[in-house]
Amino acid sequence: MMMLRYFLPFTDYEYKGEVSHCPVCDEDEVTNICNLDRNLKLLPTVMCNHCGLVFTNPLPTEEELSLFYRKYYRIFYQGALSKPRQKHIDKRVREAEFRAEKLKGLCKDNARVLDFGCGSGEFVEAMLNRGYDSHGFEIGESYGAYGEGKLSNRIKVSSWEDVDYAPEFDLITSFHVVEHLRDPLNAVRKMMSWLAPGGLIFLEVPNVASGPYKGFGSFHFAHVLGFNTCNLRLLGAILGLELVKEVSATGLAFKKGHGEDREVLAKNGREISAERFVEQGVYQPYFQYQFGKIAGRFTER
Repeated sequence: MMMLRYFLPFTDYEYKGEVSHCPVCDEDEVTNICNLDRNLKLLPTVMCNHCGLVFTNPLPTEEELSLFYRKYYRIFYQGALSKPRQKHIDKRVREAEFRAEKLKGLCKDNARVLDFGCGSGEFVEAMLNRGYDSHGFEIGESYGAYGEGKLSNRIKVSSWEDVDYAPEFDLITSFHVVEHLRDPLNAVRKMMSWLAPGGLIFLEVPNVASGPYKGFGSFHFAHVLGFNTCNLRLLGAILGLELVKEVSATGLAFKKGHGEDREVLAKNGREISAERFVEQGVYQPYFQYQFGKIAGRFTER
C-alpha cells in the first residue's frame, strides 16, 4: 500500500510523526511555510523563528525514518529494487572522485577515514585508491549490501544509532546525509566520539538558500531538514566544533574547539531563510520555476 500511496498527489505520506522543537537550536516557535512538496503531496514544512532551519513538522519518528531508508528510499528516489542501477553507480563514481579531490589537504597521508552514510561505497573506494585507510557504513540495505560485497568489512550495513567504532578516525565525512536525520545533534556527537586526537569532521548538505528558487519544489519527504550556511555552522557551534575550512557555503570542515557566536549565527540564519521562504513565498516561485523549465525545453528545440 505504501508503494502505491507514495505516488498519489494531494495525499498524505504514510507516517504519523511527532510535533518537534527545532532539531538544531531546540526553540519551539516556528512559521508555517507550506503544506505541499515537490511531488504535490501533503507535507507540512516550517521555519524555525530562531535559527531559520527549515524542517518537516510533525517530524517522522526515528522508527518511521529507519524503515523508510532501509526499505523504500532507494526504490522511490533511484528506482533501485535490489541493487544500484549502473547509471547511478557511474554517477556516484564521478561524484566520489570530485569529492575526494576537493578534500585534499584535510588530512595526512595514510589517514584513517570514515564515510557516515556511504551509500554504495564509491567515496570509500576513491579514498582507498588514494592510499587512505577508509571505511563507511550505510543504513540502506540494497546499497549497503552492494558496497559490502565490493569492499568487504570496510562497509557496514547499519544505522548510525546502532553502529560503533573506536575513536580512531582522522577524518569523518558526511555528504548529503545530515538533512535526512531528525536528530542531527546526536548524530554529529557520535561522529565526534569516533575522532582520533586532532581529527576533523566534514559535513556537506544541500543549501536551501542557493541556486534557482523552486518554491515548495525544494521540499520532499527524504529531506526532513533544510540548512543554510549559518544554521549549519550553528549546529557545529552548539556542539563545540570550530570551523576549520569552508569548502562551500554548506560544505564545512570542523575540529573540536571553540564554536562561533551562536546568537549571531542564529540571527543570520533566520534572516536568510525568512527572505527566501517567507518574503518570497513558496507557491508563485514554484510555478514560475516550472514554467521556466517548460519554456526552456521548447526554446532548445
